[in-house]
Amino acid sequence: MKYIKTLLLLIILSVGVIPLFSQEPATFTGKIIDSETKEPIPLVTIQSSTVYTITNTDGEFDIQPKQVDEQISFTHISYHSQKLDYSKISEIIELKPKTFELAEITITPREMIIKELKEVWNKYMALTKDKKNKEFPESTFYYRQLTSNDNLYTQYIECFFTAPTTICVLNMSLQEGRFAWVNRDDMTHITNYFYNSQVAPFSRKKAEYKNILNAFLCADFEDHYEVYLHQTISPRQDDEVRVYEFIPIHATAKNNTLFMGGKAFVRTKDRAIIRAEVKLPTMGLVFDKKTKITNEDHTFIISYREGVTSYPIVESVQASSKINLSRDGKNRVMQIKSILFANDYTFDQKGKKINQKDNLLKEVINSKYNQEFWDNNPIVKRTKVEQQVLDDFNKEGYFGTMNMVQ
Repeated sequence: MKYIKTLLLLIILSVGVIPLFSQEPATFTGKIIDSETKEPIPLVTIQSSTVYTITNTDGEFDIQPKQVDEQISFTHISYHSQKLDYSKISEIIELKPKTFELAEITITPREMIIKELKEVWNKYMALTKDKKNKEFPESTFYYRQLTSNDNLYTQYIECFFTAPTTICVLNMSLQEGRFAWVNRDDMTHITNYFYNSQVAPFSRKKAEYKNILNAFLCADFEDHYEVYLHQTISPRQDDEVRVYEFIPIHATAKNNTLFMGGKAFVRTKDRAIIRAEVKLPTMGLVFDKKTKITNEDHTFIISYREGVTSYPIVESVQASSKINLSRDGKNRVMQIKSILFANDYTFDQKGKKINQKDNLLKEVINSKYNQEFWDNNPIVKRTKVEQQVLDDFNKEGYFGTMNMVQ
């Protein structure tokens, strides 16, 4: 009789538990588009008390909140924000673009622009002065890099890092990583491309002249850049953003010194940098003697978390490079695209610290490959092209090996 009572109690408890588990929300997949053009919007921040992610380059996202009744916010620098109850989110979400006003409409004196940008520089100087990286909060970052040579995808890398984050991402520690490399030709590759994710528009120092890439908002930027008010987003409103353009007077200087050009998106009310767009005509790349660079173009888009006023927090870094090469009398094209974005995935271990001189591929090779981690990871969201390349590489068994496929 005792065993029968115990069995009945277990059955009752089991039945009582079923509804609790059935209330767990399933993963929701959606897409965010421009309400006017109907084009997808990449790098939209999707956030709640239990969710933090961004859309991919196709405007797609996956979320699974812990609270089914919570509100989800959708924010982007160029669009009006939306807050929706999770139960009311549709598969297609439209965001309305903000109004723009070109700077040419109102001519702003250079002295005024310099004064405004000095206020921005002074603010971040005060926030970061005498602070060490370990004093800033640590975040987890997902990184993906896709390389193609002459339209043939040859390299796929994805990693998880942890790092302190301020105006840029430094002191990165490798937590999980995998790569696939199809070496079907002798095209040169760039192993440490992921360090481009550490590009930053802000520097506490004056511009330097020795083997360095200078941030455009440095201590003496007015001596090295022509600066313009490029445009204003949502003019004369509480969320007004002024877009300043930096054009280097000298793109390159002595001793292999480079000057970044680009745009800084600054929120007017608190002088906070919320986005930066960086352009580089060259990165000082050097290939073997058989290979000559005929043209190169590098673009970086850095987004910072909205609402942060005490110090800057990197939300995402998107990098894209197109390099035209001449090799053995043939014109070749190498394209590399990567994205690094913050997420709420947690790791218990410290990870392997990656230094500037380290080869990311070798570090990934030497790390333990965890197929289950990648199969069941909830953070990663890929475009159709990225997923197709991943599926093809997986099918051929390219991941998790130390050998490059010839």
